[in-house]
Amino acid sequence: GSQNSSSYYVAKLLNAADFSFSPTRAAGEGDIVSVAYGKGDITDIINQEGKVYVFKKNYIEAAAYSQDENDLVIRDPLKPGYGSVGRVIRGKDDVFFVTEQNEITSLGRVQQKDSTPQSINLGYNVKRLLDTMDFTGTAGAEFKDRVLVVARANAADQNTNRILLFNKTTGACEGVWLLSASAFAMYQNQLHFAESSTPNVFKMFDGDNDLRGDDKFGITTIFTSSWHNF
Repeated sequence: GSQNSSSYYVAKLLNAADFSFSPTRAAGEGDIVSVAYGKGDITDIINQEGKVYVFKKNYIEAAAYSQDENDLVIRDPLKPGYGSVGRVIRGKDDVFFVTEQNEITSLGRVQQKDSTPQSINLGYNVKRLLDTMDFTGTAGAEFKDRVLVVARANAADQNTNRILLFNKTTGACEGVWLLSASAFAMYQNQLHFAESSTPNVFKMFDGDNDLRGDDKFGITTIFTSSWHNF
């Protein structure tokens, strides 16, 4: 499918280039599905475990066809009020995204309708930091049980210039990297990112130093054990 305003199009069975259908729509034909709920246009569409998930800024809908003689689309709205501000991040066994409230969450957590907001927001422990950032044009990836989420340090920045690193195993945000990434891709089992301010592509998680060509840069780490309010 592809996004267009508040509707998405479905291709014919076994023909991904043909979206046509008859007035009565027979089984296996193309389709057009209107998503009237939620705010604004569709922000992303992704398939996961046999279903298609359609995202708006504050709405998520799961859809799958009945696979019988009627071949009707079966639609299932998820937890009310949750959606994605932009493109979502496909993980190994889940889909991650950023909400309008700058929460970093996943389909798996939103589908747990009885969860509290604290358990849904993966970045809850660094919420004060997330509230200062802008996630317009966000992107991301999952690599070796870590979720990388792209952001702007503030809304006035021209390009994305921060990467948040979330550890799925420990359930904690490991840090913020001052890297200007616009997209991620796997190549030869290594994660690469495209820089948002230049046409350069860099390989990640390679060696113990931060390299740009032949230039080597030191890596600074700051660790805070806890906060105390007086």
